[in-house]
Amino acid sequence: MRRLQTVVVTAGLLLGAAPGIAGAQPLCADLGGTVGADQLCTSHTSTPDYTLDISFPVDYPDPEPVQDFVTHTRDEWVNAAEHDPMRNPGRHVLAISGTAYQTATSRSLVLALNSDFGAHPVGTFRAFNYDVTQSVPITLASLFRPGTDVPQLLAPIVKRALGDRAADGPDWVSGLDATAYQNFALTDDAVTFFFAQGLVLPQVDGPQRISVPRAELASVLA
Repeated sequence: MRRLQTVVVTAGLLLGAAPGIAGAQPLCADLGGTVGADQLCTSHTSTPDYTLDISFPVDYPDPEPVQDFVTHTRDEWVNAAEHDPMRNPGRHVLAISGTAYQTATSRSLVLALNSDFGAHPVGTFRAFNYDVTQSVPITLASLFRPGTDVPQLLAPIVKRALGDRAADGPDWVSGLDATAYQNFALTDDAVTFFFAQGLVLPQVDGPQRISVPRAELASVLA
C-alpha cells in the first residue's frame, strides 16, 4: 500500500487541499497557514476556548469539496466550542490526521477527525476519491458494478476482519446501510474502508479501518 503523505497531529483541523503548490498557496494563506517543503499546509490556532492545528497535503486534484467540508466542519465546531455552557477553558480540541493514497488512475484523501470536548474523544472519517483519467469524483456507487448490494457484499468481510472483537458482542455490522461504507481509499492492492467510532464496534474500541484486497472484490469492482 502506498501512502503518499501522512499527517498525525495532537490537536488539529485538516482544512483541505489544492491542485499543486501554486493552487494551494492562496487557500493555505487564507487559513493562516504556510506550505512547507513537504507540500503540507500547516497552521496553528489557540484561544482560551479551543485549539486547532491545521495540516493538509496540497496536491489532492479536486480541492473544492474538501474545502467546503472542512470549512463547514470548522465553523460548526468553533461555534460549539465558543458557546459551550460549561466554558471550561482549553478543554476543546479538534485533532485531524490526513492521509493521501493513490493508484495509477485515482487519488484518495482521507481525513480522520478526532474531537474532544472534555468528556470522551470521538473519532470519525471523511474520505474523498477522484478519478484522474476521467476527472470525476469516485463514489461508492461508481466504485462497484451496477446492481451490487454493497452492504450485503461487505458485511461478512468486515465481520471476518473484526474477528473476535465483533463475535463477543452485539452484531453491529449486519444492520449497516450503504452510507456506512462511503469512506474508503484506493490503492493498487486494496480498498480500505474507514468506520467512525461506534459504527462497527462499541465506542470504547475507537474508529476502525479495514483493508480488503482488490482480488477479493475483483468481480464486483467497476
